[in-house]
Amino acid sequence: MQIDYYKDISMRQSEIRTVSHDLKNYMTGLWGFTQENKWDEATCCIENVISKLSDADSGFDTGHPALDAILRLKKQSIDLLDIRFDVLLALPKEISVDVLDLCVIVGNGLDNAIEACEKLADGQERYIRLKVNSQSRYISICIENPADHVDMTDKLPKTTKSDKFYHGLGLESIRALTEKYDGSLDIIAANKVFKLAAMVKNV
Repeated sequence: MQIDYYKDISMRQSEIRTVSHDLKNYMTGLWGFTQENKWDEATCCIENVISKLSDADSGFDTGHPALDAILRLKKQSIDLLDIRFDVLLALPKEISVDVLDLCVIVGNGLDNAIEACEKLADGQERYIRLKVNSQSRYISICIENPADHVDMTDKLPKTTKSDKFYHGLGLESIRALTEKYDGSLDIIAANKVFKLAAMVKNV
């Protein structure tokens, strides 16, 4: 279900990019026409539209549309909660790892980080640091966020949600995917900071 969801997000994002590109070209041509006719107010309006479209098109560009789409989706939630989001992305365009598996790892990891930040008391610093890069024969995904308390029973944090049947599966999914690609999953919870480091073999 997650993979189908991410596929749908990726497809819609591609459609939005196409519409945005065509509309910018159209508005740019109209801007030139109004310049010749000195329609000052229309020109100002059109310039604003072009600027807004450019802003909407900016964002993540990993070279993998599905991953870009899930990052944009998660950033919407992060921005609404006034969480600082520090991101470093450095992936080659050609990878052997299924990018949808990367989406599951990054998406679940960010969901957990967002949930932890939501639980912080007022006045506590809220931030999420995400780093995705390629190292030798591996792809590394690191996520760091503040956390007041983490139950590390069985080496994986336990969910605090009442519906434990459906919740608390995100880290299990991440661990399963790292095993699928002969990688590793390291989790550190210390000094009120939670760090997740997942590696998958990219060969």
